[in-house]
Amino acid sequence: MSTAKEEVKALLDKLPDDCSLEDVHYHLYVVEKIHRGIGRAEKEGVFSQNEVDLRTMLEHARAYRPDIVDGRWVIETRHQGHPWEVIVEPEVAGESLVVVTAYPVWDE
Repeated sequence: MSTAKEEVKALLDKLPDDCSLEDVHYHLYVVEKIHRGIGRAEKEGVFSQNEVDLRTMLEHARAYRPDIVDGRWVIETRHQGHPWEVIVEPEVAGESLVVVTAYPVWDE
């Protein structure tokens, strides 16, 4: 198990030299969310989703907002009784959405 400092150093080494502080902040946010989700999954079990689940979540979206990454959107929804966020972006032709990722939003 690496320390937080080692993990941040490894993350910085992976980012391009011309990245902004906003880029660094976003990637740290994602890493923290992943760790929190893994910890929660170890305690409560793993939630899974498949294409049908994703389509259902998108059909029952409660709200949406722009993501930190330009051109992407965060869709707020629910799955198995829990709040989820689905990150989407328009495909190249702009006729459909591509799901980038989906994750449960854990209450603090």
